Amino acid sequence: MHFTTLANGLPGNDDYGTLSAYVLFTSLGLYPQAATSRYFIGSPSISSISMSLTDVTGSENGRLTIKTYNNSDVNVYVDKLYVNEQLYMQPFIEHSLLVADGGATLEFHMSDQPRSGLCFSDGC
Repeated sequence: MHFTTLANGLPGNDDYGTLSAYVLFTSLGLYPQAATSRYFIGSPSISSISMSLTDVTGSENGRLTIKTYNNSDVNVYVDKLYVNEQLYMQPFIEHSLLVADGGATLEFHMSDQPRSGLCFSDGC
């Protein structure tokens, strides 16, 4: 039977909304790495957002604010990323950093050229 509240109630809904969640994360410039607490840094498609972060019990765990500067259809490369006003040079960010001290502010500065010199290993 189709269109019920059961797991098989929506034909083709085999991901239970997971793909929609990935679209949302990607628009924020973050992409969750499965089975870890790490997000890869990507190219945000939003200009700014501020959201409440909650834990699994529903308790507020701070705020995440994301601001994007010089973003356009041409400027799709992250030139600089600041996390809490500090230059951030790694291609990923840990969830614990986003919720520490009441949340985090990410500031993406975009460019039409890829940035060289970013660190792409855990030993940065």
